[in-house]
Amino acid sequence: MPFLDHRRPATARRSAWKALAFTVLAVAAARPARAAGPVAPSGFTASPSTYSVSWFWIDNSTTEAGFRVVVATTGFNISGDLPSNTTTWLQSSLTPNWRVGPLAVVAFNGAGVSTSAPVTVHTLALVPGAPSIIAVSTGSIAAAWPSGGNPAGTSFTSQLSTDPAFSIIVQSTQSVALGTSFPGLSPATTYYLRVNAQNGDLVSSAYAATTSTMTNSGPSPAAPSGLTASPTLNSITWRWIDNSSDETGFRVVTGTGGIVSGDLAVNTTYWDQVSLAPNTPYGSYFAEAFNAGGTGRSSGLTNYTLADNPSSLNIAGTTATAVSINWAGGANPAGTLFKAEISADPTFTVITATAQTTALATTFSGLSAATSYYVRVQAINGDGVGTGYINAGPAFTQLFSHTQNALATGGVNNAVTLLIAPSTLNSDFAVSINADPIAAPISSPNLPDKIAQANTKAVSDASLSGIVDNKLVEINIFDGLNQSIGGVLNKSAEITFRFSHNGGIVDAAGMPIRAKTLAIYMLNERDNLWVKLPGSRVNMIDNSVSAPTPHFSVFTLMGQVDLDLSTAYAYPVPFRPSRGDSRITFTNLAQAATIRIFTVSGKLVRKLDVNDGTGALDWDVRNSDGADIASGVYFYLIESQTDRKKGKLIIIR
Repeated sequence: MPFLDHRRPATARRSAWKALAFTVLAVAAARPARAAGPVAPSGFTASPSTYSVSWFWIDNSTTEAGFRVVVATTGFNISGDLPSNTTTWLQSSLTPNWRVGPLAVVAFNGAGVSTSAPVTVHTLALVPGAPSIIAVSTGSIAAAWPSGGNPAGTSFTSQLSTDPAFSIIVQSTQSVALGTSFPGLSPATTYYLRVNAQNGDLVSSAYAATTSTMTNSGPSPAAPSGLTASPTLNSITWRWIDNSSDETGFRVVTGTGGIVSGDLAVNTTYWDQVSLAPNTPYGSYFAEAFNAGGTGRSSGLTNYTLADNPSSLNIAGTTATAVSINWAGGANPAGTLFKAEISADPTFTVITATAQTTALATTFSGLSAATSYYVRVQAINGDGVGTGYINAGPAFTQLFSHTQNALATGGVNNAVTLLIAPSTLNSDFAVSINADPIAAPISSPNLPDKIAQANTKAVSDASLSGIVDNKLVEINIFDGLNQSIGGVLNKSAEITFRFSHNGGIVDAAGMPIRAKTLAIYMLNERDNLWVKLPGSRVNMIDNSVSAPTPHFSVFTLMGQVDLDLSTAYAYPVPFRPSRGDSRITFTNLAQAATIRIFTVSGKLVRKLDVNDGTGALDWDVRNSDGADIASGVYFYLIESQTDRKKGKLIIIR
């Protein structure tokens, strides 16, 4: 720079330096100052109610663009952007005694954000239901109360007093149970009981309505003994021994003190319980003597009513070595045990075989060929008491001629038929169609394991439905000596499964599938694998599936599952109850799928299963606890075995 030339006089050079410095300072002063972030808010506090929390803070900034209330651990904005100078926000649609937080309040502007200290709070607990007295003696009281809508884990405080104003507390308990007892009390004394609830911050609700009772004044009667039960189909007579001489009466009660008989007279020793269901347990019941001094209770007893007689015993099918039967279960509940017997003697002097099952059908195998058999069935109740027998027969085991068409039927409800043309086999034969190769395999004891392995492999194939209900059979061919005829047939036999459907939908292992996709599969016993029979064809007119088979094994019916989710979506979005929206519908779903709804922070709100085959599901916009979900943005994930679909939901309440 010429004006800084060292050849110039020193005084001139110093003047030039000063001029340059002033110029630099002037330029720097002319530049705008860099903006600063807002000052963090302070005094972040919460004021909870039962279903909401009011949040308050002190605005320490003059430069904020606004405020947000956020999840302290993730920064997720739950309040939305609030205007500048805001110092409060109401969080609503919460549930009682619910942990909220940790939350923080954030001041923000274009230069950044500043965050307060985090705060966690619980909403207030609801007032519990009024307590009720469930047991009284000369020296104790037992009570119970409803939760009043509070969630599990809520703590309750119960107080007992001889003063209705509770100026003196005799006893006090605190627990999460919905009942308590107070021992060590005075006889013939009136006590008052009140209960309240505490939230997670130990803030108490108001007390529920006060209950009072008087302890008994004298000794309680001697307990009855020898409680017995005499059941019929629809009633039970309960009997006991009266061991007391000072009772006011008797009752039959439950273990929790519930009275099932009403008050019975002095010296009563029995009670008839009527209008009961067959083969159903009743109890545990106790015979109880009572007077002003208290109660004396017998030991407890549970007893079943008798089972109803089965009916409509039917010979469902025969082969050279097997007889299949089925029957109606009467009025008995599911799970009732039935005993079936078969004999060559119509008087059943010698029982050839016995089967016990909760199903309504069974097959007797290993029988003699060309023999007449008789069958009978009874039902057995839960205490092991049987009904009378119903009988049917005779049923003849027989051989088919290998020179004629042979048509055999079997399986559950005779839903399977096998057509064997002349010369398919080289000698006369019998056909066994076993309806339960898992519980009662015929050809090999290893068959259940092979079927299980094949099923496992089929499950891993997401395109298969699983076995159609009651459509699993084992087919074997026997000669006149009851020896198995194995090997490849001279020509294929024709196997047919009949099925039922509802609007073209068939139930397969709990999964709805489309009937038109059904096919017959044969068990490859070497590789333990289900193999589709070529030529399987569906006839929707007579509801059947048929296929040729070159040899006999285990057969089943399976179908293809529609698992595509590419066009699935949800509506309405946004969801606005103010315009009449009452549900969100997921549509174009797979036949079987799972829907999960999450908050933005990833918390699971609701899980929904789709398996009715309709392709649609309505959601009531409530969480897993049944509460309306709050306004905000949510995400859904729909998954089938082979596909998935994501989407966003907006709730505006």
